[in-house]
Amino acid sequence: MWSDDPTGRRLHQIALRFAERTAVISAEGSMSFAELDRRTDQIAAGLIRLGLNRLDPVIFQLTNRLETVLAWYGCIKAGLVPVATLAAHRMHEIGHVSRKVGAAGHIVEARTADSTSSSSRANTQTGIPASGTSSASATSRAETNRA
Repeated sequence: MWSDDPTGRRLHQIALRFAERTAVISAEGSMSFAELDRRTDQIAAGLIRLGLNRLDPVIFQLTNRLETVLAWYGCIKAGLVPVATLAAHRMHEIGHVSRKVGAAGHIVEARTADSTSSSSRANTQTGIPASGTSSASATSRAETNRA
């Protein structure tokens, strides 16, 4: 059903209505709507604490994982604009996209971070859980300016 409500609000409404139903199934596991709603609220708060502001574009350089869903909805709930890119993109490609959209943040899996940018080693954890050998981290404009 179409709604005039923002996506983050709709997710919360669905989580209230179908709390224990499975929302996401992935290779890493599954998650209920209630858990998805709670964890994405935490991620949204973390992104705001990093200094990101409403409508700031955020580059997504992630593979198809449970953490990607969490980060995506966390950005949506924080009022940010997710910009999807390929996990395989290298620094020159990500740099070009980032400049074009005026990205304020970059969310990248730790295992791709080394091949993307030397600044990614100083990333701040967003609260997106690691699974296996990968984790997600984000760099915000505020952190970049402090460096």
